Amino acid sequence: MEKDKTQLKKRFYELSERAAYSGQSTFTGFLNLDDQAALFSMKGELASPYALYGGAQDCERRVARFGDNESGFAEDLPIACLGITATAGRFGAELSHRDVLGAILGLGVERSVLGDIAVRKDTAFAFCLACVAGWLGENLAAVGRQKVRCNVLAQPPDGPLFTLVEQKLQTASERADAVIAKAYSLSREQSADLFTRERVFVDSAPCKNNSRMLKEGEIVSVRGFGRFVYSGIIGISKKGKLYISISKYS
Repeated sequence: MEKDKTQLKKRFYELSERAAYSGQSTFTGFLNLDDQAALFSMKGELASPYALYGGAQDCERRVARFGDNESGFAEDLPIACLGITATAGRFGAELSHRDVLGAILGLGVERSVLGDIAVRKDTAFAFCLACVAGWLGENLAAVGRQKVRCNVLAQPPDGPLFTLVEQKLQTASERADAVIAKAYSLSREQSADLFTRERVFVDSAPCKNNSRMLKEGEIVSVRGFGRFVYSGIIGISKKGKLYISISKYS
């Protein structure tokens, strides 16, 4: 694992050097949260600045672009969006994230070419590197037992791609470990252990401080459990407990 991280950082360094000396942008594949944490840890070591984008707001897996030109970086990123629609329409089963991911990976592509997948009943939207989009559009014919139609979209659909489910909780404080414990029905000890094992990210940055106070609007990701938006305090009980609101991604 440590060897993989060293190689990854070396790759980041090489891409930043190439961008700095060629005057042209360079790009990674899609990075998961651990990969992004490795990139964040290299602050001050890279030869050129970078920006991260996943194809739409709230995407967790993101591509890093190295280069000085900050304007229009989202459009410059080599990201495409696939629209995957079940041909049976409302008469078929709903598509699932797991089945869509499995179907695409089953075609033999590497995980790094795929970004986030958002599912809306019989249609899924999958972000991928532009270099494989056309091929995937031609070859993805089924998801599970469902026949699908796959097209490369000119742009992602309007409106939020990801479904947020509001949940109201009671907690002693806005500490990150307390909120996570309530959000996923864990003990405080189990929640604190997630920080020790570096499984918690706040706004995509690794969070090792379990006593950190969450702020309204921050996105908390917990590897193996999911992610949610912390919406803040909505009330206080007679005994001084806090009523808080979170919105889980589903």
